[in-house]
Amino acid sequence: MKLIFVRHGETEHNKGGVIQGQFNSKLTRRGIQQAKALARRLSKEKIDIIFSSDLSRAKDTAKAIKKYHKKIPIVYDKLLRERSYGIYENLHFLKYKEMRKKSKSPRYLFKPEKGESYGDTRRRVKKFFKKIYPKYKSKTVLIVAHGGLNRALLSILLKEPLKKSTYREQHNACVNIININRGKVRAHRINCTRHL
Repeated sequence: MKLIFVRHGETEHNKGGVIQGQFNSKLTRRGIQQAKALARRLSKEKIDIIFSSDLSRAKDTAKAIKKYHKKIPIVYDKLLRERSYGIYENLHFLKYKEMRKKSKSPRYLFKPEKGESYGDTRRRVKKFFKKIYPKYKSKTVLIVAHGGLNRALLSILLKEPLKKSTYREQHNACVNIININRGKVRAHRINCTRHL
């Protein structure tokens, strides 16, 4: 399997430093341009299927990519949603950070009230990957998702501890490319933004 997974373009919440989680926030003008640049970057890739989070910022980014791959279906899946931040969604990131520090729980273990820990998100994306791998193991699969979700997927594929993966950079509209061949995983690109 050639696995290409990307992050959506910049949103209004990203720009304002507000936590989105599973809340829908629109792409900014810059985010729309990033999605178009990402689409051009992927235009020459032979993609067999596109999976996308069903949140609007990922859907809009996936639709921009599909313009170069008109015959390729997009499958929207809730398992690809961003980590849920529960009661902290729609609050400024600094407020969340302050509450996380008060909890004295490490970043990678902290579970917001009514939300998910990084471990919960990792289990969710693992379930998704186990579902698609048998069917698409000899194909090129594109996933359009989110920063936290991508970090969780990287931690699974690269066999990294959560403690390390939670600090991996995943910029808006970045590209990650991983090849999986007979159980061997090879990373070709991680957080690549040269197209922007």
